[in-house]
Amino acid sequence: MQRLTATDRMLSEGAKFGLSLVIAHQNMSQIRQELQESILSNARTVCCFRTGPSDASKLAKLFGERIGGNTDTRDILVKLPKYTMVVRKSYSSMLARPEIWKVSKVREAVHSQSEVIAFMKWEMEKLYGGARAETEPVYQKEMENILKEKGQPLMSALNWRLAHMAERLSFLRS
Repeated sequence: MQRLTATDRMLSEGAKFGLSLVIAHQNMSQIRQELQESILSNARTVCCFRTGPSDASKLAKLFGERIGGNTDTRDILVKLPKYTMVVRKSYSSMLARPEIWKVSKVREAVHSQSEVIAFMKWEMEKLYGGARAETEPVYQKEMENILKEKGQPLMSALNWRLAHMAERLSFLRS
């Protein structure tokens, strides 16, 4: 029996625990073959924007050979216009027919990145009194060692504070 990775196991067993995941990639070649199979066989809802011919062939098996009458699925997936996607949902054990959905264009940002960061800092200060050394994540040193070993950049102090705040919020909700 092949050894399952954590992601494979989450996909195959997570639903019974109420786990929901959103997995997004630009093309399927970014996902190893075994994981592609696990994703496609366990995904309850699949949304797909315009694809290349190779991905269209793989996804046509998932969506069915024809969408909307006599139109070839591969042809539709390769020629989808901007802001349009093919969606297949499943309800309990039934698969719904794939549908073509129009998606609204994303509006321009209302606030700049620096405004959002300043607001988040202000909120953290107001709600939690800011970040203090005694409230830093207990795993920060361990994570920094792992990142150093892998040659990856260390997280900034703000990123650690945001991760810690998310951890505290999830603890308060449970």
